[in-house]
Amino acid sequence: MGRKRLMLALVGAMLLSGLLAFIWGPQSGSSEPQSGAMHNCAPAGKWSITVWDGDSGTGSGDALATCGPDAVDAAYSLDPQTQTWAHWFAARPELNNMPDLNHLDGLMALGSAAGPAAATATATPSPTATATPTPTPPVAGPQVRVETVAEDDEVRNEGIMVICPGIPPFPPGDPRATDPDTCNDDNDDIWEDFHASYELSITYEGVPVNANVFCMVAQKNAVSPSVPQLSREVIATEASDVSERFVCMLRSVAPGVGVLDVYYIGPLDAEAIGAYELVVQAAYTVESEVYFGTDVQDLCVLGWPFNDNGANKTFSVNASTADGPKHLKRAPHSLDNFVGCDDAALFQRQLLGLGVP
Repeated sequence: MGRKRLMLALVGAMLLSGLLAFIWGPQSGSSEPQSGAMHNCAPAGKWSITVWDGDSGTGSGDALATCGPDAVDAAYSLDPQTQTWAHWFAARPELNNMPDLNHLDGLMALGSAAGPAAATATATPSPTATATPTPTPPVAGPQVRVETVAEDDEVRNEGIMVICPGIPPFPPGDPRATDPDTCNDDNDDIWEDFHASYELSITYEGVPVNANVFCMVAQKNAVSPSVPQLSREVIATEASDVSERFVCMLRSVAPGVGVLDVYYIGPLDAEAIGAYELVVQAAYTVESEVYFGTDVQDLCVLGWPFNDNGANKTFSVNASTADGPKHLKRAPHSLDNFVGCDDAALFQRQLLGLGVP
């Protein structure tokens, strides 16, 4: 549970660079926009899908300012061609890369928690004091719940990929030859597995719903901290957003129910071996309000599957491909005796000469 709380806290930080996104379900409608202003500005502390109703070529900051002074903390826009995200932050202008807005461009905007800055008030006589009413206890708002279950390793609840990053056959006696049969075939066997799948369900107030779904992926690197948090800290986990190396796609079964397929499209080099976190966020719109739900899953990228020197009895599955029949080779226990991906990936990186920096 501690790991999930940590990754949920990292969601905001990961949004600073790239996101993988796809849309599940239709966008909700909106009322007539106002001329020359952002329509459907985000309420205080909440997200909203806003639309620019003004001249093309308007700077994003100028357009967002029409929501009111200091009314917007952050905003994101998705390029429909490249599927990459641009961002704008009121407090960090040096990080902004959002292009100028054209007429009817849409954004996802986060309203400032304090709301628009209030105008300076004219002094007025103090009113007669009245009894302060007892405050009403806050009521929990509607909730979007996202649940994912990894299908690759259901014992450890882990998604697993194998990229075989150009590993040559190791000579006899080489400690890297622990699994000599894996990733070293030169015939029609395919060891690579660039795919991981997760069962996915999304509910709003307990009812399955169609929603907009966003995937973010962070790689967890083991590093020697230059400034330890504590004197006893030797190895720290450094998370970096690598969402551009992955693609998420949905196979929908019914509203709010389906399988989330994650594909690796990054470079096939040893640096990609490691433990990752997959953050799945769903946005569901009710009238002008957007409600969010988030879940976090483990994703493991291995260089080769562990096979305990053949004790696990690797097997192959025949498949038809565009290049003809192929054998998809698999090991029943890709992580073998490792209880999780962190140590398994660290072990493989060490064998490939990638120590802890």
